[in-house]
Amino acid sequence: MPLSSPCPSRWWDELRSKTRLIRPTRKSRRLKVLVAIAVIATTPATAQMPPPPPELPPEGPLDMIAGIVIQKYKTSSCEDLKAKKGEPPPEIIGAAVAFLKGNPSLKVKFINKVAAPVANKMFDCGMIP
Repeated sequence: MPLSSPCPSRWWDELRSKTRLIRPTRKSRRLKVLVAIAVIATTPATAQMPPPPPELPPEGPLDMIAGIVIQKYKTSSCEDLKAKKGEPPPEIIGAAVAFLKGNPSLKVKFINKVAAPVANKMFDCGMIP
Protein backbone atom coordinates (compact mmCIF):
# COMPACT_ATOMS: atom_id res chain seq x y z
CA MET A 1 0.00 0.00 0.00
CA PRO A 2 1.72 3.23 -1.09
CA LEU A 3 1.73 5.99 1.43
CA SER A 4 1.37 9.53 0.16
CA SER A 5 3.01 11.51 2.96
CA PRO A 6 6.12 10.73 4.97
CA CYS A 7 4.74 12.41 8.10
CA PRO A 8 4.11 9.79 10.83
CA SER A 9 0.87 11.26 12.13
CA ARG A 10 -0.66 11.48 8.67
CA TRP A 11 0.61 8.01 7.88
CA TRP A 12 -1.36 6.55 10.82
CA ASP A 13 -4.50 8.46 9.92
CA GLU A 14 -4.28 7.29 6.32
CA LEU A 15 -3.72 3.67 7.37
CA ARG A 16 -6.62 3.78 9.78
CA SER A 17 -8.96 5.26 7.19
CA LYS A 18 -8.03 2.62 4.60
CA THR A 19 -8.28 -0.40 6.87
CA ARG A 20 -11.30 0.92 8.74
CA LEU A 21 -10.62 -0.81 12.00
CA ILE A 22 -13.83 -1.77 13.71
CA ARG A 23 -13.81 -1.41 17.44
CA PRO A 24 -16.32 -3.43 19.42
CA THR A 25 -19.17 -1.37 20.74
CA ARG A 26 -21.03 -1.93 23.97
CA LYS A 27 -23.92 -3.49 22.07
CA SER A 28 -21.71 -6.02 20.31
CA ARG A 29 -19.96 -6.88 23.61
CA ARG A 30 -23.33 -7.43 25.28
CA LEU A 31 -24.47 -9.57 22.38
CA LYS A 32 -21.34 -11.72 22.62
CA VAL A 33 -21.84 -12.16 26.36
CA LEU A 34 -25.51 -13.08 25.91
CA VAL A 35 -24.66 -15.60 23.20
CA ALA A 36 -21.96 -17.13 25.39
CA ILE A 37 -24.38 -17.40 28.33
CA ALA A 38 -27.04 -18.98 26.10
CA VAL A 39 -24.57 -21.55 24.77
CA ILE A 40 -23.36 -22.42 28.25
CA ALA A 41 -26.90 -22.65 29.62
CA THR A 42 -28.13 -24.98 26.87
CA THR A 43 -25.08 -27.25 26.81
CA PRO A 44 -25.62 -30.38 28.89
CA ALA A 45 -23.19 -30.65 31.75
CA THR A 46 -22.25 -34.28 31.17
CA ALA A 47 -18.71 -33.83 32.43
CA GLN A 48 -19.99 -32.71 35.82
CA MET A 49 -22.63 -35.40 36.24
CA PRO A 50 -21.79 -38.65 38.04
CA PRO A 51 -21.79 -41.76 35.87
CA PRO A 52 -25.13 -43.58 35.64
CA PRO A 53 -25.60 -46.67 37.81
CA PRO A 54 -24.79 -49.98 36.16
CA GLU A 55 -27.58 -51.22 33.97
CA LEU A 56 -29.76 -54.05 35.11
CA PRO A 57 -29.66 -57.10 32.90
CA PRO A 58 -31.93 -56.95 29.87
CA GLU A 59 -35.41 -58.35 30.20
CA GLY A 60 -34.70 -61.14 27.72
CA PRO A 61 -33.64 -63.69 30.35
CA LEU A 62 -36.42 -62.49 32.65
CA ASP A 63 -39.00 -63.09 29.93
CA MET A 64 -37.50 -66.49 29.20
CA ILE A 65 -37.66 -67.59 32.85
CA ALA A 66 -41.20 -66.24 33.19
CA GLY A 67 -42.19 -68.18 30.06
CA ILE A 68 -40.72 -71.38 31.51
CA VAL A 69 -42.60 -70.93 34.78
CA ILE A 70 -45.88 -70.17 32.99
CA GLN A 71 -45.44 -73.16 30.68
CA LYS A 72 -44.68 -75.42 33.67
CA TYR A 73 -47.93 -74.43 35.37
CA LYS A 74 -49.99 -74.70 32.17
CA THR A 75 -48.74 -78.17 31.25
CA SER A 76 -48.57 -79.71 34.75
CA SER A 77 -51.50 -81.59 36.16
CA CYS A 78 -52.99 -80.64 39.51
CA GLU A 79 -51.58 -83.82 41.08
CA ASP A 80 -48.06 -82.95 39.90
CA LEU A 81 -48.30 -79.45 41.31
CA LYS A 82 -49.61 -80.71 44.66
CA ALA A 83 -46.82 -83.30 44.85
CA LYS A 84 -44.10 -80.75 44.10
CA LYS A 85 -45.49 -78.17 46.50
CA GLY A 86 -43.46 -79.32 49.52
CA GLU A 87 -40.21 -80.08 47.65
CA PRO A 88 -37.30 -77.62 47.83
CA PRO A 89 -36.71 -75.79 44.56
CA PRO A 90 -33.79 -76.77 42.32
CA GLU A 91 -30.53 -74.84 42.80
CA ILE A 92 -30.95 -72.67 39.70
CA ILE A 93 -34.42 -71.59 40.76
CA GLY A 94 -33.09 -70.75 44.21
CA ALA A 95 -30.40 -68.57 42.61
CA ALA A 96 -33.01 -66.84 40.45
CA VAL A 97 -35.20 -66.19 43.50
CA ALA A 98 -32.20 -64.75 45.39
CA PHE A 99 -31.40 -62.52 42.41
CA LEU A 100 -34.98 -61.27 42.22
CA LYS A 101 -35.00 -60.53 45.96
CA GLY A 102 -31.98 -58.27 45.43
CA ASN A 103 -33.59 -56.38 42.52
CA PRO A 104 -37.03 -55.08 43.50
CA SER A 105 -37.85 -53.59 40.08
CA LEU A 106 -37.11 -56.85 38.27
CA LYS A 107 -39.04 -58.75 40.93
CA VAL A 108 -42.13 -56.61 40.26
CA LYS A 109 -41.84 -57.18 36.50
CA PHE A 110 -41.43 -60.92 36.98
CA ILE A 111 -44.39 -61.19 39.37
CA ASN A 112 -46.58 -59.12 37.04
CA LYS A 113 -45.88 -61.55 34.18
CA VAL A 114 -46.24 -64.79 36.16
CA ALA A 115 -48.88 -64.04 38.78
CA ALA A 116 -52.08 -64.36 36.75
CA PRO A 117 -51.39 -67.71 35.01
CA VAL A 118 -49.95 -69.29 38.17
CA ALA A 119 -52.79 -68.06 40.39
CA ASN A 120 -55.42 -69.26 37.88
CA LYS A 121 -53.89 -72.77 37.76
CA MET A 122 -53.58 -72.93 41.55
CA PHE A 123 -57.19 -71.80 41.93
CA ASP A 124 -58.38 -74.39 39.40
CA CYS A 125 -56.48 -77.12 41.28
CA GLY A 126 -57.94 -76.10 44.63
CA MET A 127 -54.60 -74.99 46.04
CA ILE A 128 -56.01 -71.52 46.77
CA PRO A 129 -59.09 -71.57 49.02
